[in-house]
Amino acid sequence: MVIISAEYASGQILPIPLSPQGTMMPHTTPVTTPEQDTRPRQLTPQLLSAAEQQQLLQPGQAAALWQFVCQQAPAPSSRFTIAQVLYTLGGLLAIGAMTVFMQQSWSRFGPLTYSALSAALLLIALLLAEVLHRRRYPLPAALCATVVMLTAPLILLGLQMHWGWWDDPHTRLPLFYLDYPGMADRRWLSLEVLGLLSGLAMVWRYRAPLLMLPLSLLLWVTLLHNALDLLSWWHSGWRRQCLLSLLIGVGMLGIAGWLDHRYRRQPDYAHWWYVSALTISWTSLTLLDSHSELGRFIYCLLNLGLMLLGPLLNRRVFTLYGTLGVFAYFGYLAWSLFADSTLFPFILCAAGLLVIGLGVKWQQHEVAIANWVRRRLHLDA
Repeated sequence: MVIISAEYASGQILPIPLSPQGTMMPHTTPVTTPEQDTRPRQLTPQLLSAAEQQQLLQPGQAAALWQFVCQQAPAPSSRFTIAQVLYTLGGLLAIGAMTVFMQQSWSRFGPLTYSALSAALLLIALLLAEVLHRRRYPLPAALCATVVMLTAPLILLGLQMHWGWWDDPHTRLPLFYLDYPGMADRRWLSLEVLGLLSGLAMVWRYRAPLLMLPLSLLLWVTLLHNALDLLSWWHSGWRRQCLLSLLIGVGMLGIAGWLDHRYRRQPDYAHWWYVSALTISWTSLTLLDSHSELGRFIYCLLNLGLMLLGPLLNRRVFTLYGTLGVFAYFGYLAWSLFADSTLFPFILCAAGLLVIGLGVKWQQHEVAIANWVRRRLHLDA
């Protein structure tokens, strides 16, 4: 077999295999048909015009189709702008004012005054969210809706103080998402449930994927808060919190998978569920040091699985946390277990080169494998 090269107009060189008779041989890379390849493509006006020129579309249909696409699916902004920074900073200030920093002024207000001020701020935030939503500013509208979600339980908290449900109405503000009392009671549960219901109402009204982040975190805190009391006999201290958080995080991954299957990223409700669920479960698993080499090796294998699962599901957050876990394990090997070994860096480098070779083989079959996995997980309709 003889290899010659052909030059493209772009200047790239492509090797073309020829048989001894001089005829072109088929490429060895498996060919994926358009029906099998379900990866997303970028649709542009130029692409539609080219299809129209090739008579795949009737004259005039390209412009009409592009207008329809723009109306039905507004183009997402891929640029990170100063406006987005200001939106995020303002949202964080407002959320922090109604949660963490409110403890500084709680004792200066009476319960009813506090409830009235919280209700006024809730109405202002709700009005801003509605106006921004109608004017198609999704990010600031979602941040205002988050303020509504976190302010609603504070209104009920002030009323509970006024009704005498708490021992001393002038004690410091008991933040239901930060504190864990020794006993589960209906007061805390009512605040948490109201926060969840407010979050669901905001998601139903504004359809903003960003709202899934505070909603998922609030669900985690609610489940952890009540599980810590119901399972007080199971382990103790920090290890019990990590185990429960790990179980809750795995369950939240199931919710994220269901959202991914249900909505097909239109809109992408699953993204922030994946982020929060992986953050909770991965952090809990990392903090649960098994104190055995077998347990740490299994931890490395789990993170390798996350790295491979990321491309298959097209979710970079899996690969991010998997990479952090693998580097943490190899860092432990380098600085603890093999601290005095001179051959370990060379063995690790050779293993890295083998992984690169494995990546080359993977790329040849990547589309077929990814589509097979997505069909098995029912992520493609």
